[in-house]
Amino acid sequence: MEKVVGRIAKNEKLGEILLVPLWGGSIAAVLFNSLFQNPYPTFLHYLIIFSLCLIAGALMQDIAKALLGFFTAMAVAIAILIGVSSVPAFSALSPEGGTFIESLMIVIIFQSTFPIPFITYLVASMIGALLGDRYLEGSFNLDWTRS
Repeated sequence: MEKVVGRIAKNEKLGEILLVPLWGGSIAAVLFNSLFQNPYPTFLHYLIIFSLCLIAGALMQDIAKALLGFFTAMAVAIAILIGVSSVPAFSALSPEGGTFIESLMIVIIFQSTFPIPFITYLVASMIGALLGDRYLEGSFNLDWTRS
């Protein structure tokens, strides 16, 4: 484990490549939590995703990388959400209503992520990138794994 963390700490590209799917997976996890508990995400869920985008943008430390990372992370998150919501259509859990459930979930997913939340998360990522570029100029020391 120490070798993996050390490799990520030394290689900036590897860290950025690892950050994007984790960013998308985190967004998908928060939206999963919200969509399976409520019909639509609450303000708290939107605030958590806003914070995730702000932090991930700050870790990117570059506006261009944060922009590309944001679009990729949102694509990953929506792909995960649509993939999991289509599971009932492909399984024997609900043979007659599976396609209806899938189409309904896809509509709910797109309504809860576009357009205003999408733009808000994009702005959060850009603000995070500006803050990261300004205040996180040095490299991080991830030697906390050694005792």
